[in-house]
Amino acid sequence: MAARTQATRLPATDLVRMGAIEKLTTRQDFETWSFLVTSMLGQFDLEDLIDSTIPRPAEDHPHHDRWSRLSKKVRCWLTLQIDSSIVRELRDESSTGWSIAYADETYEVIRRIIVGHAHTKAKSTWKSAIFMKREDYGSVEQYVTAFRQHVKAANLLKTPISPFCASLLLLEQLEKELPGWTGSIEAGFRSDIAETMTENEFHEICCAAIDEGNNDNADRSKPTSDKPRSSDPNGNTSSNLSSSSNGQTHIQKHRMAPPKGKSARQYVAEWRAHEPQRTPEGNYNYNIVR
Repeated sequence: MAARTQATRLPATDLVRMGAIEKLTTRQDFETWSFLVTSMLGQFDLEDLIDSTIPRPAEDHPHHDRWSRLSKKVRCWLTLQIDSSIVRELRDESSTGWSIAYADETYEVIRRIIVGHAHTKAKSTWKSAIFMKREDYGSVEQYVTAFRQHVKAANLLKTPISPFCASLLLLEQLEKELPGWTGSIEAGFRSDIAETMTENEFHEICCAAIDEGNNDNADRSKPTSDKPRSSDPNGNTSSNLSSSSNGQTHIQKHRMAPPKGKSARQYVAEWRAHEPQRTPEGNYNYNIVR
């Protein structure tokens, strides 16, 4: 079986019409723009032409000439999908030695212009993600969102943080705030998770962390319930706080006493003859008089 090249999956014809997509203008838009580029090219089986990890066909390849024409066509299309300021930088880069003759290298230079390629930037971005702290952000959602963005940026700059490592860093920062949840996530890791964890799984953990953090904040913000009041046998509720005629609040003292018209001896005899009843708090619920 012949080795795969950028010419392996070319369409049968050069007559492809690629529509316009939203132009790339800023660093924050690169991932969305890249997705739209890949989606558009994928309709015509041309997405391999911007993938520099796939080798180009040799000059004696039977489809080399068609690959060359289509690659240059995609290159031209790419330059029309970026802002004029980026076009100027692209032109400057080509004048300093960066080749942009074909689609794959043109796409790579655009990525370098937007995302950056200096070693110092890659290092600082990677360190920002690795050493990011939860306490530097007002909420779990803010921290998780910023951390995920930094991980993406580090990976784009070729200083990758694996999904598993990113998950461990995230869980470590949330451990004090969400101990039960982080413990359950780690306990559920499969034995080969370090080698097999995917980007989607990492993003699922991020989304779950945000939900858990929001739920925790909602629970903390609930008002505390009033202290339960005792009830007498007639269904009247009472509090151990009352106001006197002069408006001052004082604590009332409760004591056990027989009802009016019944002697203490009769009351005690009846009391002993009946099975004690308890309130939900575990206290005996006899007649309480003040």
